[in-house]
Amino acid sequence: MNKEQKNSKNLTPYHPPQSMQNIELQTIEVEYPNKTVVGSYAVLGTLVGGGVTGAFAGLIVIFRTLWTLWTGEGAMYLVSSLFQVVPIVVLLAMIAGFIPALVTGIVLAWNKVVISHYRDYIKVAVCGLVISTGLDFFLLLVGLFFGMVAVREFIICIPIALVGAISAVIVGKWVLPKA
Repeated sequence: MNKEQKNSKNLTPYHPPQSMQNIELQTIEVEYPNKTVVGSYAVLGTLVGGGVTGAFAGLIVIFRTLWTLWTGEGAMYLVSSLFQVVPIVVLLAMIAGFIPALVTGIVLAWNKVVISHYRDYIKVAVCGLVISTGLDFFLLLVGLFFGMVAVREFIICIPIALVGAISAVIVGKWVLPKA
């Protein structure tokens, strides 16, 4: 027997699957959780966005209070401001942030975004930033058209964009599928 005949006897032949069930098991693909992503962004996005906005508002109140303490006003201003201003800001941010959070979830689910690298979080942040800014900019343009908004109020798009990006990344860390 030569060397080629010995090697061919050691190889095992290919055996195809014997049943349809085995074929189906070999071709199972995991579907993207569209409903979970959209629903979670709608609910958690509003909560996280409201919390981030509340944190920003709390910092503004604290810095403003430190300024008033330095100029001689009382410390009760801090306590009353924190309990009056911050909860209202959080509630308004949650109400106003529902539609941008929902649209962000829809766009991310439509594009089937999967987190496999830290660069994917940048995509999610840009998506949240663009959608939050775009919707706010659109509403401000409508208000400007009807004379209810001044041009100087367009500066509010910057913090809204930051809140949209931060909340999109935080919710994406919890919700988006990992590769």
